[in-house]
Amino acid sequence: MINAGTDDGVRIDDIVVCSEGLAGRISDAGRDWAKVTGIVDPSVSVSFCVLRDPSVIGVAKGDGAGGITGYLFDDSDFILESDVLVTSGLGFYPQGIRIAQVDTVHISENTKKKEITAFTEVDFRSVRMVTVLTKDLQR
Repeated sequence: MINAGTDDGVRIDDIVVCSEGLAGRISDAGRDWAKVTGIVDPSVSVSFCVLRDPSVIGVAKGDGAGGITGYLFDDSDFILESDVLVTSGLGFYPQGIRIAQVDTVHISENTKKKEITAFTEVDFRSVRMVTVLTKDLQR
């Protein structure tokens, strides 16, 4: 929860960032409050690219246990453990917001896709200040 709401221009689906990177998006809002659904929630997905090589793109989503899982669109792309993931600008989130750091890379036996696990540097238990990117700021 944050202590800003519709009276402050905050709306559902606005993007929430903090100094560590992407925190999530607004999922509910009242006059002076808003609920943030964090990027580690399984209902949140985000298109990413690798900071080192923006041509490497994929989709990540929360794993429900504080981490992030994802896959690459092109299995021939090269991704490393410790690569930094940022928003790609495809879809909902604007380009260049830090998401997470890659922890593991493996090939799925079922789908044959290159899959990753990653961790966000956002400590959701101790975040004290966030910035809400409203639709007006995203244009």
